[in-house]
Amino acid sequence: MTRIRLAAPLILSSAALISALMPPLTASAAGTASTPCAPAPVTGTPTGPLTAAVQSDDFPSLSGGLPPTHGPNQPGVFHLSGSGGVSPIVCFQYSVPETGVSNATISADASGRANLTLALPYAGLASVTVSAVDAAGNVSAPVTYSFNVLSAVPTKLSAQIEIGGSSDGTVTGVVTASGPNPVLNYHVDFGDGTTVNQASPAFRHVYRSTWWYQIVVTVTDSSGATTTATALNVRTTVPSTMQRVSGTTRYDTSTAVSRRLWADAADDQTDRLAAHTVVLASGATFPDALAGIPLASYKQGPLLLTEPQQLTDTTRQEIHRVLPKGGTVYVLGGQNAVSPDVAATLSGDGYHVIRYGGKTRYETALIIAKQGLDNPAHVVIATGTDYPDALAAGPAATGRLSSGGKPAAILLSDGATFNDAATAAYIRSKLVRYQTGMPNVTAIGWSSTLAGLAMIGVPDYIIDSTIKPGTPAKSGGDSWGTDIGTLYFIAGADRYTTAEGVAIEDTGPDCCAPDDPFVGYASGNGFADALTGGAALATLHGRLFLTAPNYVPTATTAIFPGPPDQVKGTTYTGTVFGGTQAVSQGVEDRLAQVLEAKEQ
Repeated sequence: MTRIRLAAPLILSSAALISALMPPLTASAAGTASTPCAPAPVTGTPTGPLTAAVQSDDFPSLSGGLPPTHGPNQPGVFHLSGSGGVSPIVCFQYSVPETGVSNATISADASGRANLTLALPYAGLASVTVSAVDAAGNVSAPVTYSFNVLSAVPTKLSAQIEIGGSSDGTVTGVVTASGPNPVLNYHVDFGDGTTVNQASPAFRHVYRSTWWYQIVVTVTDSSGATTTATALNVRTTVPSTMQRVSGTTRYDTSTAVSRRLWADAADDQTDRLAAHTVVLASGATFPDALAGIPLASYKQGPLLLTEPQQLTDTTRQEIHRVLPKGGTVYVLGGQNAVSPDVAATLSGDGYHVIRYGGKTRYETALIIAKQGLDNPAHVVIATGTDYPDALAAGPAATGRLSSGGKPAAILLSDGATFNDAATAAYIRSKLVRYQTGMPNVTAIGWSSTLAGLAMIGVPDYIIDSTIKPGTPAKSGGDSWGTDIGTLYFIAGADRYTTAEGVAIEDTGPDCCAPDDPFVGYASGNGFADALTGGAALATLHGRLFLTAPNYVPTATTAIFPGPPDQVKGTTYTGTVFGGTQAVSQGVEDRLAQVLEAKEQ
């Protein structure tokens, strides 16, 4: 229950109000009062020098070094006491210059003490001057107690958010505020562009999209002080939906994906994320972009595409939208992949440009690992001669394959071998012999698995007789250890099965359960849409599946391997990346049916 006190600039006890109507005391040079506040002064022997003292926990003394706790018009208590003189102390005379009160009196209790309640009208330095009056009418020398009044009264606030149990996106919550003043208003920002001002601490809101939301409540009390409480990562789900994010070109699709996820740098009232950087790759060729997905997630920004020789207009506009001038744009690849003219345009626009580019795709991936990802403990190997396996590995590299808060770096094999000596040496440095748990090195796809097995010294006859491509994706991956090191690998019969296995491995046995509702689909016949969509899914802790343009492979539909009690009632947000030329409308409809069936 909140008590409301209507405070004038000065609040006195009833005894003080009566005493204030009496004639004021005046102190003589000898320390006696010409008009005592005691109705019948007595004579007696003083017990010692007559003195007064003041103390307050609400308004600590300037000399004590403690910070003030009360603000304007907020009542605080001053403890008055006296000693010496002719016993007992009968009253106190006080003045408060900041309120215009002069020579007012307040009666003492039987122990010679009094509690004076004051509410100061203004912030800043203030004082109260007090003299003690004894039974003989003697008045002590005045004591001045100086203190500060806060400019605003802090309201201590805590918030409790309760997630609604319904499947329609309902979230309920209550704000509990504790402080010296009554709360007048609760401003609730639900994180989806919706705000409300209300007098009640309880709220209810229905979200339209499955997401992690941030709810911010600003509380204002009667003194005008404000404070906020934030509920981070409020989880809500809505019935499964299938949406398509696409543009006229691959460059338009990359910016469309970015607009869905990343906020306006200047002022954004939506639930989108704030970009810290931008990662820029060529939209014409895939090699230098393959390692970009974990980098974009690690640097917390969108992965955008540009034409090699000039900064694509829509991409340039999107960079301006999400990233303030002075921000960093990471360019992937050498000057043939993204020309110096593109970098010069970015620099001219006020951005700091960092290029991660080597002479080859293998060098570029290695530079990203060492410099961009700060030399992570875990690495993922994928072939650099094609794109599907590396793209499927991107979101997983930021999930279960990550370590110590860093995504796994994606390094490239040359098919079934390592022709780049520096890459091979770097991977060897990560190997741990007979490693238990999740190994440091994971190979995605059959080609890179062969390269990795050869690196750790597994003979060909064992590979041919025991380790075969097409390991059922639902069983996840497998590992092999030698005296050289341990390799974990996921190698399906084709790109679709491999992508399924990677997605399942990323989330463990309860893949696609309620905590992981984001499912993305992109064509397995092109790299651009899967690249930018995969970067978004990596940020959202989602999974990327590959599909054929005009039919849905079996592996792509069999995406929920968990026990029925783990997936029943789960709601999902499915996203198709790319236009209908990349993924047909018929494929989208079929995928939507799969999601709807799995939530029943």
